[in-house]
Amino acid sequence: MNFYDLMQLDVYALRGYISKEESKKGKMYYMSALLTKSILTVLFAVSVISAMSFAFGTENSGMAVFIFCIFMSMRFIGYNYNIKDSIIGLAVVYVIMFISPVCQYILGPYAGILINFMAITAILVITSDRPEYGNAGIYMFGYVFAMDTNVTMEVMTGRFFMFIVGFIACSIVMYRNNKHKDKHISFKDILAGFRMRNKKSRWMIKVAAIMSLLFFIGEVVNIDKFIWAGFACASIITAYEADFSARVKQRTYGIVMGTILFVLICSVMPAGYMFIVGPIAGIIMGLCTEYRNKTACNCFGALAMARGVYGTGSAAVMRIANNIGGSLLALFGIYAISVVVTLFRKLNEIENYQLTE
Repeated sequence: MNFYDLMQLDVYALRGYISKEESKKGKMYYMSALLTKSILTVLFAVSVISAMSFAFGTENSGMAVFIFCIFMSMRFIGYNYNIKDSIIGLAVVYVIMFISPVCQYILGPYAGILINFMAITAILVITSDRPEYGNAGIYMFGYVFAMDTNVTMEVMTGRFFMFIVGFIACSIVMYRNNKHKDKHISFKDILAGFRMRNKKSRWMIKVAAIMSLLFFIGEVVNIDKFIWAGFACASIITAYEADFSARVKQRTYGIVMGTILFVLICSVMPAGYMFIVGPIAGIIMGLCTEYRNKTACNCFGALAMARGVYGTGSAAVMRIANNIGGSLLALFGIYAISVVVTLFRKLNEIENYQLTE
């Protein structure tokens, strides 16, 4: 396999080649492909996100990150139905992402519970027919960014044009890489399979319910950097058929270790060089396969931006507290919904038993 083709593989596949290769020269070849891929991805990300933020406003930089993530994922992962319906579905997702924060801003947090529940359910049905591919995590990541919006005419105007550019770019990539896939499956087929007795459908509803509760709490409590709690919660609950308790432990470890390392680096590195911390952490994250290590690397970019507003100490405390809070809310939501579902099943069994008597 040539060097370019190797760079098209994901980190798991490349790490597999590295571990299986016996020769030192072969290992170095695969390692150089992995490192080059990570460096180029970070450079491309920085270029695209910076350009979009400059063109459409820095307050939309979070949505620029989301669009970049969709753009990259479209090269390999579609929606599991025909390309025409998929492009229409992508357009609907962008519309939902645009109007949801506006609706919640106008109608308030109580109406926002229903708005978010319906919006998130719709996004998951459209994008995540194959949950194991990870689309849910990407789109919930974007939805959290969308809801952390200062709704003003200037911001929303910039976002409108950003979404048009993002939709065109992502549609082109989607068409090019997915046009021959799932030709005989329509979105109607996907929608017909959405039933409460379906495990995947129940998972989507669970994600929508928990995230809606989180956004409600965020609106009512108004905690600084509550967006970090949103990312933590979404990261836990969108992992399909995962060991959620283990995932919370891994995230907590990664958050604590990443934050401590960042504070230590801040204490020894001159302020003029701190701008390189985020990109270096991004390159290292591109080499990682474990969730806890990726979580640790994610801390650096987030804290590098937050320390300028809150100071290093306060940003570190918020990073740990909000992430743990979001993770625990995810666990509580999963447990509470499981209890309710079990209770309804038992009541249904009792009712059916009584009818047969």
